Amino acid sequence: MHGRGLHVGGGGAVRRVAALAVLLVAGAPLALPWPRAWPVDRGHAPGSAVQARQPAVPAAPAAGPEAASVAGAEAASVAGAEAALAADLVARVDAARVLHDVARLSGETTLCAAQRCADVVNRLTGSDDLALAMAYVAEQAAAAGFRVARHEWSSGRWADHNVLARRTGVLSPTELVYVVAHVDGVAGIPSCPGERCPAADDNASGAAAVLELARVLADVPLARSLVLFFSTGEEQGMLGVKAYVNQRTAEELAAIHALVNLDMVGYDGNGDRVMELYHEDHAPSLALARDMRDAVERAGLPLVPRLNPGCG
Repeated sequence: MHGRGLHVGGGGAVRRVAALAVLLVAGAPLALPWPRAWPVDRGHAPGSAVQARQPAVPAAPAAGPEAASVAGAEAASVAGAEAALAADLVARVDAARVLHDVARLSGETTLCAAQRCADVVNRLTGSDDLALAMAYVAEQAAAAGFRVARHEWSSGRWADHNVLARRTGVLSPTELVYVVAHVDGVAGIPSCPGERCPAADDNASGAAAVLELARVLADVPLARSLVLFFSTGEEQGMLGVKAYVNQRTAEELAAIHALVNLDMVGYDGNGDRVMELYHEDHAPSLALARDMRDAVERAGLPLVPRLNPGCG
């Protein structure tokens, strides 16, 4: 991947995280209207500077007071469009709907999908409960207007499938923004007596946030193409994601403009509202983390975004 990557963890209520995800995707940029929603040259080596490739425009008039006035008016108009888009997207987030998704995926309430219903006990990779959860996210993404596909994978004794939901952009359809959340959970550990492992925070919270993102963006024109990636095998070493990446060509990987991973985003144990933005030692990813922090601050969300050079 030659684009930007970011891992998001922590921060409190799922509603805030879902709203943050909406702002992040807009700032990637993805949704229209957005001032930076233009093609970007991603043919650089990872870690090198990102070079924006602006579309052709008529030659600018000579500098002077009149030109400065026009430029100032255009900048104000763009800023107004940014603020209006962000406010509209955040207002669309339905807190109750997000929490209901977490409850269904973690077994607090009955989950129905693929013409059957069950109370999820755990979402261990390869289990029937995880299969039901994956059917649920696929159905919900399809209902939001996304094209849904399965990606089968196997690694050693583990086998399962990922779900990918796509919408095509209208300005730069060949450039992709990925939003990732793993749906599988742990099982068979001392903290899960009788195999009852809700895995509500890790990672029903991330999966629910991505589902809400799909609904919020259902009728929003997108500049770049969006891929919502619901993965499995994460608890065994990111097996589903690794299998998917290993099967992509160099050209397919180069088309990824940005990637955001949402993991364990529903619980704020100490109430500090800190949202960790893990970017590693990668300049484009650091730039994306800063964009996300700035978007949160502009929107006045009750979060404290913190840049973290770790990998999460």
